[in-house]
Amino acid sequence: MYAQPAILLSVLALAGEVLSVSLSEEGARQNHARQARMHRRRGLPANDSEANPCKREASSSSSSKGTTSFRIKDASTKNVTVIPATSYIRQGNGENGNSWTRQPLSESGDSSSDALSDERTSLQEESSAESDSSSGVASSSSSSTSSSAAPAQSSAASTGGSGGMTQVTSWSGSDFESWDYFTYDDPTHGDVNYISLSDAKSQNLVGTQDGMFKMSVSTGDLVNGKRNSVRISSPTHWKKGQLLVADINHIPEGCGTWPALWSIGAKRAWPAGGEIDILEGVNSVAGNTYTLHTTAGCTMSGQSSSSSLALTQDCQYQPGCSYKDRADNSYGPDFNSAGGGFYASFMDDSGIKIWFWSVNDVPASIKNGSPNMAEFGTPKATFESSTCDMGTFFDEEQMIIINTTLMGDWAGATFWNNGCSGTLAATVADSSNFDNAYWLINSVKLYA
Repeated sequence: MYAQPAILLSVLALAGEVLSVSLSEEGARQNHARQARMHRRRGLPANDSEANPCKREASSSSSSKGTTSFRIKDASTKNVTVIPATSYIRQGNGENGNSWTRQPLSESGDSSSDALSDERTSLQEESSAESDSSSGVASSSSSSTSSSAAPAQSSAASTGGSGGMTQVTSWSGSDFESWDYFTYDDPTHGDVNYISLSDAKSQNLVGTQDGMFKMSVSTGDLVNGKRNSVRISSPTHWKKGQLLVADINHIPEGCGTWPALWSIGAKRAWPAGGEIDILEGVNSVAGNTYTLHTTAGCTMSGQSSSSSLALTQDCQYQPGCSYKDRADNSYGPDFNSAGGGFYASFMDDSGIKIWFWSVNDVPASIKNGSPNMAEFGTPKATFESSTCDMGTFFDEEQMIIINTTLMGDWAGATFWNNGCSGTLAATVADSSNFDNAYWLINSVKLYA
């Protein structure tokens, strides 16, 4: 009789172990799913199939806690692949290299999936507990030393003092054909099919015009109810302490269009490595929008000024923290009719600054190829590190992206409010709506 309680306790202990294992597996499954969603948002490869146009070299990450892995679901085949919880990092084979290698998300070997948010349409579903956790993981991950540190900057360059900066990288004309061409489903749910370089060239969606790089949306027949378009990312990263200058003659315009020049962290999966939207807008609405997207804990301290209107202050996920440029010619038809303009962005430990000048107002030092930030004047957008620590919320290296999508989570959601008419499907089907949906880019340059 007295042996029965002991037996019962043994049974209960065994059940507790089984339950603990079950809960651990369920937690891992949820983390894996969140990590996969983040790779879709960032636009990373879905699996390691031979069909993937990017060459990648795999290396697993292990620690005392064992190798951490996650599941990625191929949207086209429905197959699920389990791979190490790593972040894809582009490794250049020379200036035009475009191979990929995986690196651990943190040196500790822990999965950083708790630092990640869901993709744009389901971001609000994340719990506050996950948000608190994500901020901590992002901070821990950022403390590790970058494997490719940014070159040392002179004090004049870092503070915007006297003296010009030196060009370190430049792309113009056909150089943009060396960028990586994204060929997966649009993470922002736009009505586009992103196509490869070879397909884009054969369909005349990329090429050179008067020495400028032209990148267009298709005005041909729909393919599976969508229009072919192009999204490219830089093979060389924009590093902390460098100035990015984009000289653009024409940006896509028209109802349903959503063009953007932006960057995401090159080391950590989105949004842990940060996102910087330098040029972005929809539906030909006048005035550019400058936005940051981060994990929880980053806020914008800047206020409205005579040149920009401060919008949301919390930089977490969606909608992020933004400034709206008061100059109509900073985006859309007015930008194009003025003959284009220049966007510049500088990133260092003090924060992020973004400037815009119409083509006739650009500083002389930029025209002369030796930018001097002391001549730039007040930025259109300033995001200070005092309320958004750069080391915590932004990777020291950022991948530059240029793309055009149609409708999707922003342009489609605000279509009628922005003065557009008709249905979304009918607008996409009418090719004449996209005669002006093209980029003409003189150059993108990096200075240090």
